[in-house]
Amino acid sequence: MLVVQYPNNKADRHILPRISVDFNTASADMRGRVRLPTHMYPELLNILRLGLRVILFEVRDLEVEAVVEFDKELSQQHGDSNWWFALPDWSTERDYDEKTGQFEKRS
Repeated sequence: MLVVQYPNNKADRHILPRISVDFNTASADMRGRVRLPTHMYPELLNILRLGLRVILFEVRDLEVEAVVEFDKELSQQHGDSNWWFALPDWSTERDYDEKTGQFEKRS
């Protein structure tokens, strides 16, 4: 599965990277952050940086814009660098429409 999707040409650089996630991980975080799957896809560590704007998505479900954060405290507690999260901006949420095959803004 392709985890991160980037634009193919320079003209589309304003397009945000898309990261496949499990939105259920947000329920375990007091701030509602979604854990990024760096433990399953270590190549994510090569592109993540604080403040990076991304689109989080679940295939055929929903997508939402978010800002990347690193949890230094959890990283120190667990002794690894796999504690990256993204804080969703739920006002940008789009649901998958089975009829069109596209993500569409919630009405």
